[in-house]
Amino acid sequence: MIALWLQGTRAKLTADEEKYDQPYGNGDSLKPDFVPTGPGRTQPFRTLVRGLLHRPGATMRVYTKIAPVFWQNLEDGWGQYDGGIHGLQRRSSGAAYAAGATVQNMNLPEIAENIKWASDHLATRKGPRFEQVFPDRPINAEKAKRGQQVYMREMPGGVPSCNSCHGHPEGAGWAKGERQGEITPLAAIKTDQERVMFRYYDLIPGERSKRFPKEHEFNFTPSSFSSSWLPSYSCGRPPCATWRSRC
Repeated sequence: MIALWLQGTRAKLTADEEKYDQPYGNGDSLKPDFVPTGPGRTQPFRTLVRGLLHRPGATMRVYTKIAPVFWQNLEDGWGQYDGGIHGLQRRSSGAAYAAGATVQNMNLPEIAENIKWASDHLATRKGPRFEQVFPDRPINAEKAKRGQQVYMREMPGGVPSCNSCHGHPEGAGWAKGERQGEITPLAAIKTDQERVMFRYYDLIPGERSKRFPKEHEFNFTPSSFSSSWLPSYSCGRPPCATWRSRC
């Protein structure tokens, strides 16, 4: 039995080598020119390209921030900030798939319920305050005030303010921005384009729908995605308030 398992594992690794490539050696994996990810960002879409499309993803430089595990209910239903997935449970199932879960085992009740429970748990969980994370670094009130002014005002060239998309902390809650929940074209928001312009960006939604049909626990029907295929972002709360002591 072990010999049979090893035979299958070796065959799988050999077949996947052209998609994953070999790791960098001689210390090159620590150099950003070779491996550009680092603290706070990762490259999960390479895994989706490999798993869904069976194509190499090693050269794709599309990043995503490591999501904060709190205040997820402030996303107005969008599971990803590019408007790519509607629903936190679908977003979590996509993360599980990218981490190695299969379409089949994610449909098992015990696994599906774990994914749903984790999503629901994070929906109302509140994040720590700044002073709890950095007790030895008191907030500079003058800098915080300047940051608030930058965050609240419209940018040059008519670019929307940070607050208009993300809102801001207010008391014990969150005040939504006037555009929060909307899908905003990249041409208007003018932020990082790689996240919504990478190769195969337009192919992944359709492949997800094929793998996770309507009867699946985490179905990815066309309504699960943004109705606009133009490069865009959904406006939602930021991972960390830039000018208040709540993070």
